[in-house]
Amino acid sequence: KVCENLGLINKFEAAMPVLEDPVYRSNPDFFIYTDTREQSRLKIEYPIQMAALPYGDYSLSDTSLNNIFVERKALGDFIGTLSGGLERFEREIERCEKDSNYLVVLVEEKLHNLLNFNNINRMAKRRKADPIFIMHRARMLCQKYRNSQIVCVDGRQEAARVLRKILFSNGQCKKIDIQLAYETALL
Repeated sequence: KVCENLGLINKFEAAMPVLEDPVYRSNPDFFIYTDTREQSRLKIEYPIQMAALPYGDYSLSDTSLNNIFVERKALGDFIGTLSGGLERFEREIERCEKDSNYLVVLVEEKLHNLLNFNNINRMAKRRKADPIFIMHRARMLCQKYRNSQIVCVDGRQEAARVLRKILFSNGQCKKIDIQLAYETALL
């Protein structure tokens, strides 16, 4: 109610456990596409094929069952995208929306570290933007585009696990706040 009174849109239902649809388990008809431009591929225990994706870095081979695309970002890349590459990234989200698809930005870093990246030695000297500016832009994207959301996780191994859960959720992740589900161990 507080968010609604402030004019913010509530896009999600109450958080619920995210379950992998059993149709994806050991089914030779399905695989995960990885974009050919993806330079730091996640190690996913599932059949993978390379393809030129129109947006995102990962998707399920049958997008009629799950039209979610996942854009993987390291912390520095995410900060760079929201500070200097925002217009290009918005065009990518808009293309995804035009095609009636959904984009999840999967950041390989804890939310706490994103909120405090200026205190991380490896990040502090290279970045001119501050966390307040980056979070403002992240919130703006989440409010502006109904077909996308951002989730921060604890490292690459956790990113691979969450990626699989998102892709195999049979679209359930579009209805819930993925970050909240992650933070409350429902994902």
